Amino acid sequence: MTHARLKQLLQSATPLPWHWDSDPVKGDPTGRVRYHVCALGKTVTKVYYSSFEGGPTCAEADAALIAEGITALPEILAENERLKAALEELSESALVLVTLQNKLDSSEKKETWVSMGELKAAKQRIHAARNAAALAIKEAK
Repeated sequence: MTHARLKQLLQSATPLPWHWDSDPVKGDPTGRVRYHVCALGKTVTKVYYSSFEGGPTCAEADAALIAEGITALPEILAENERLKAALEELSESALVLVTLQNKLDSSEKKETWVSMGELKAAKQRIHAARNAAALAIKEAK
């Protein structure tokens, strides 16, 4: 699934945030609990039940994952876009640096001083891109 498809689904779905709640099944001798994923005061979906004959289920964790995962998805997608942009800038800067370094390696002495200025500018771009990428990674943690 692509990011574009995820964004499309988020825009089409019940608005965020989603949360989950639960209620005991009335009259159930086993003490089962129903879990609901909710938004805008209504149930979006139900995750049945907390237990069944034969042992417990993961219904509570499933409901939490659905509600909290969906709610976190826009932030995750935005962070991914920021990291991709930082990586793209870093890649472009690295390509410029390699190109300029190759130019320097093949240049005559009179061209070197111009190329050194270009090389310094490229190194500054790489430094800025590296800092942007490091900041994006730090913010993602």
